[in-house]
This record gives sequence, structure tokens and C-alpha cells, in this order.
Amino acid sequence: MAQTVKLKRSNTADNVPTTAQLASGELAMNTRDGKIFMRKYIDGTDGNDTIIDPVDAAAASSHSHTGATADDVIAMAIALG
Repeated sequence: MAQTVKLKRSNTADNVPTTAQLASGELAMNTRDGKIFMRKYIDGTDGNDTIIDPVDAAAASSHSHTGATADDVIAMAIALG
């Protein structure tokens, strides 16, 4: 049977989790803003943990993809089975 994974989430605009709200490596998302956050573990010390926003709207809209074609993706899917 499939398992449902639920992240910590908020649908309030601009709501960002604090380091106190997430454990290292734990994910959270803001469904209103479409952002995902993760608490990072840096240099082996808990004091350096930070919240990051890997889904930056400005970066995503300015990204130009020049990598794999649809044929490349299909070939890789076939190779992986």
C-alpha cells in the first residue's frame, strides 16, 4: 500500500519557517507561494543551520535549459527500465 508523505506546510503568503520549526534535513513548503524550504546542516554544527529556498521564482523564470532533449529523456527511461 502506498504511503502519503506530508510536509510541514502553510498557505499564508510570505510565511517562512524558522530554524526552530524544522529539524536538520526536514522539508517544509508554502503552498501559496510555491516555495520549498529545507534546514541545512553546515560544518557539523547546529548553530550554522539555515533555512533555504531552493525554488526561487526569479531564478526559475530566468533559467534557460539547453540540456537533454525529449529523445534523450526517453532513451534514459528505457535504459533505466
